[in-house]
Amino acid sequence: MLKNRFILLSISFFCVSVVLILRLAQVQLFSNKKLQNLENINFKKVLKLAPKRGQIFDAQGKALVINTPSYSLYANPKKIKNVLKLSRALSKELSTSAFSIYKKLHKPKKQFVWIARKLSLQKKESISKIASKAIAFVEETKRFYPYRKHLSTVLGFVDVDSKGLEGLELFYNQTLSKAKEEAYSILKDAKGRGLLEKGTLFKSSRGLNLELNIVSDLQNILEKEIDKTQKLYQADAVTALILDAQSSAILAMANTPGYDLLKASTTANQLKRNKAIVDIFEPGSTFKPFVVAAALKQGSIKPNSKFWIGKKTFKVGPHIIREAHKNHNFKWLAIKDILRFSSNIGMSKMALVLGDAKLRKVLQDFGFGAKTGVDFSGEVRGILQKLPWKPHLLANVSFGQGIAVSALQMANAYAAIANGGVLKQPHFVKAITRADGSVVKKIKPKIIRRVLSSREAHILKLLLLSSTSLHSTGKAARVSGYLVAGKTGTAQKIDPGKGAYLKGAYVSSFAGFFPVNDPKFVVYVIVDNPKGKKFYASQVAAPLFSKLAASALSWAKIPPLINKHQNSVVKKTKAQTKKLSSYKKAQQRVLSSLLKVTVKKIMPNLKNLSLREAIKKLQSIKNFKYKVKGSGQVYSMRPLPGTSLKKIKTIKLVLKHF
Repeated sequence: MLKNRFILLSISFFCVSVVLILRLAQVQLFSNKKLQNLENINFKKVLKLAPKRGQIFDAQGKALVINTPSYSLYANPKKIKNVLKLSRALSKELSTSAFSIYKKLHKPKKQFVWIARKLSLQKKESISKIASKAIAFVEETKRFYPYRKHLSTVLGFVDVDSKGLEGLELFYNQTLSKAKEEAYSILKDAKGRGLLEKGTLFKSSRGLNLELNIVSDLQNILEKEIDKTQKLYQADAVTALILDAQSSAILAMANTPGYDLLKASTTANQLKRNKAIVDIFEPGSTFKPFVVAAALKQGSIKPNSKFWIGKKTFKVGPHIIREAHKNHNFKWLAIKDILRFSSNIGMSKMALVLGDAKLRKVLQDFGFGAKTGVDFSGEVRGILQKLPWKPHLLANVSFGQGIAVSALQMANAYAAIANGGVLKQPHFVKAITRADGSVVKKIKPKIIRRVLSSREAHILKLLLLSSTSLHSTGKAARVSGYLVAGKTGTAQKIDPGKGAYLKGAYVSSFAGFFPVNDPKFVVYVIVDNPKGKKFYASQVAAPLFSKLAASALSWAKIPPLINKHQNSVVKKTKAQTKKLSSYKKAQQRVLSSLLKVTVKKIMPNLKNLSLREAIKKLQSIKNFKYKVKGSGQVYSMRPLPGTSLKKIKTIKLVLKHF
């Protein structure tokens, strides 16, 4: 009996021993997430650091923003024996008051506090000489802007945790930081005291890179010239930008006074604003071409239509409209000359003929009163008043008052004229790439809508070409050897506090594109409140435009048109402009002659037509191939209505049932 009990007890002991051995083997040899988590909770303090951000490059591959190694200093207040002594020692190294460091360290219940972030290697080595087991470093990356003021209001900057605060750094924050966080574990003893040993729990990857449309060569010239202009005229500020006329890609953009990105934390917020996108103003006469565009679209007003100017004043209700220039004294003016001489009275009468609803619709189509959709934070919509408009507001809008726009809105609207009538979305970034250079996403030009037919855009180009002729307000914008189109604008400056115009304060601007025969660039410049005798746009903004235009043409290696081999092109364009100003010729004859060179066949609007009706209409123009999707009536088409069909072989139609 006793023997049986002994055997049973031995077997039980053996079984328990086997179970314990197997459990011990499981714990020692195999991972156990529960225990690991318990270890992390009880014996480790996890410190998460920002991942390495992607870099930002210009269109030529130059790094505009990079990452550099840095070292962040932290402490375990529980382990500090003499807080005051350590505070004084660190104060000398960090050039910070001992009291501010003392406040951080005098927290005996805490195990971790930051002392200083993103220090250099030299500073780390110097601080490491301080004999204290209570302080240590972790390695981080620091955002570095090697060109400092260059492109500062566009690039923006990050905070100490590498989160974007302004500019492209803010808008593309998630893209640039699209990586895992880097985590450090600070080991703790049985009493929870930090042992200050570090180990990487998981390795971080790098965020994605941005490749911009910005051309640093053009950006450097632009920044240099606007800085000169501000100093020359003692202006409050100068803003300028250059767009690709065909795609609306932003090639250069700057504001003065600028700021140093390496001193962003101590810079006034006002200087950090990208005024070209986040500020609005009354554009003045640079707005007039869009009223002319509305007139051309409306149909009853033709390029040779004349308006009686008469006296230097024009009464609209109780309000008086005056000419911008005191020496102007006109009788009858055609549209071309209304633009060329920048007649406020002529524009007012044109707008009153159009009416508020028709004018507002076209202005909306050009993007006024709405965001452009640019890849930048803080963009403004501008101000486009709701209908109905009182007659004096309608008159004021015709010459750029009573409406507020951004510089980018204006430049992009001019690009729609330059490219043949299509409004596109402006954009800074052309591609998003990985660290190895492989492309994640390529940004293609985005069409918003067609705002003008090719014919209407062609007429406006010629009208704006005449606005830079020898006897026009924009003559100083011309570039020797090239055809330049554009318009001056001198607007009274508004006091934002009182909502009234400031006496003797003006915003001078010039908008234009070039070369007219094949537009490559759009340039828009604004000189805010120039001081002294010269304040008209013709004196201040037009010369700046000319310098920027000449630099862009030189950079692009576009040869001048006025030479022996290409003289015929110049003569043909000048002949068209001359015909436009010939009042005695019949309007229809002038129009057909004007459009003969470039526009013979254009895409009609087929919307709501049946497939049979649409094809019949197209066959009257030319024989095409067709790609048809869906059934019912025409819902959309490619190319868009108003597009030249000269080189088009295939028409795409999408049908839907309405």
